[in-house]
Amino acid sequence: MSYEALLTEGSIRKQTPDPGSIHDLLAGAERDVSVAAQTLDVDADWAFNIAYNAILRASRAYMFKQGYRPRGPEGHITVVRFLKEALGEALSGEVATFDQMRRKRNIAVYEASGRIGRQEAEQAVSFARNFLAKIRGLID
Repeated sequence: MSYEALLTEGSIRKQTPDPGSIHDLLAGAERDVSVAAQTLDVDADWAFNIAYNAILRASRAYMFKQGYRPRGPEGHITVVRFLKEALGEALSGEVATFDQMRRKRNIAVYEASGRIGRQEAEQAVSFARNFLAKIRGLID
């Protein structure tokens, strides 16, 4: 699927990149990674969710930098789909991990808590930290 297909179906819309919004999203992602790490000893599910949120914010910052934003009720999956197109093979493994985390997060938030262990939450925090660094490298 191309950007044009996402535009045509109404999943994304064009916008003028706003450096302030991009900066705010990246700063929020940095805070989320820090808070996720601090939350590991309190609640693994929540630490995982916060790490996921850091990845989502960084991904949205990348979309904004490219001049797009998600539209509609399925914003999270739209961000994943956009990244698949935008990043291609270069970060396909990272985008796949982000999508797996999205699915797991949905279960933990909307269906059943307590399914994420400490080790998985630690991996999520580490992944979020590394993903954010890569996205910053693409934006800066």
